[in-house]
Amino acid sequence: MQEYWDIYDINRNKTGRTMKRNDWHMKEGDYYISVLGVVRRSDGKFLITQRVMTKEWAPGWWEIPGGAVKAGESSLEAVIREVREETGFISDKEPILLGEFMVNPATQNNKVTTFLLLDAIKEFEQDL
Repeated sequence: MQEYWDIYDINRNKTGRTMKRNDWHMKEGDYYISVLGVVRRSDGKFLITQRVMTKEWAPGWWEIPGGAVKAGESSLEAVIREVREETGFISDKEPILLGEFMVNPATQNNKVTTFLLLDAIKEFEQDL
């Protein structure tokens, strides 16, 4: 199934338009939102992940879990989904907003919202 992302204006308001995942034909002033989840496990350790070697961009690099906000989804819903999908970790506590930044000032089209997830536990093992 094709994944779609909402398109936002500079003030983070939805424009009513969507784009296909990784279809970079956006107008000037259009943005899409990504999320990152800094995960503190229930044992107090922080979680980082390593990208699989088959990824087109940055194979093998270390990162924190995250991804794009899907159409119709909030940033909060997206970070919970992305962390669960990518790591198998969940938390019964609401993620804490850490901030928002532009990931690529040269293109100015991606705002990244970063959250902290506390006391996360492993719900299932990944089979990536």
